[in-house]
Amino acid sequence: ELINETLDLAKKVITSPSGLKFADIKIECEFEKNIPQIPLFSSEIKQVILSLFRHSCYAISEVKAHKAEPLIRIKIMECYEALWFKIQHNGLGVSKDEQQFIFEPFFTNQSTHSNYDSAKRLSFSYFIITEQHRGQLAITSDIEVGTTFHIQLPLS
Repeated sequence: ELINETLDLAKKVITSPSGLKFADIKIECEFEKNIPQIPLFSSEIKQVILSLFRHSCYAISEVKAHKAEPLIRIKIMECYEALWFKIQHNGLGVSKDEQQFIFEPFFTNQSTHSNYDSAKRLSFSYFIITEQHRGQLAITSDIEVGTTFHIQLPLS
C-alpha cells in the first residue's frame, strides 16, 4: 500500500528537467506474498522512495537514445529477518566515484553550485533509513545499464 501511494504521488509531482514525466515511465512491481508489517514512519519511508523515484526519473531522462522502454522495477521481499526493497532503473548509471559519495551530505557531481541537481543527493534518504529505521541503503550501478537501490529494513 505504501509503495502504491508513493507511486501515485510520484506520477503527479515528478518531472525531469528535460520534461520526462514519471507517469510516462513503465513501472514493473514484484511484491512477495505475505510480506509482514513492520514498524516504520510511513511518511519518512514515502519521502525516501519518492527521492529514489526522482533520482531514477532524472537518470532515465539523461539517456539520449533509449534502446529500451524507460523502465523502473520495484521488488519487495522478505529475506534474512529483513524486508528488502529494490528499486531499479534503466537510465544513466552512477559512476564508481559518484557511488562512493552519493549518500554524503552536500554531494554533487556538478562543478558549480548553480548547476547543482538536488535529485542526485540522497544523504537525507540515507539518514532516514540508517538512523531512523536501523536499516541499510546501498547502490549498485553501471553507467551503461542503470542503477539499483537496495533498502533493507529489519523486521523487528
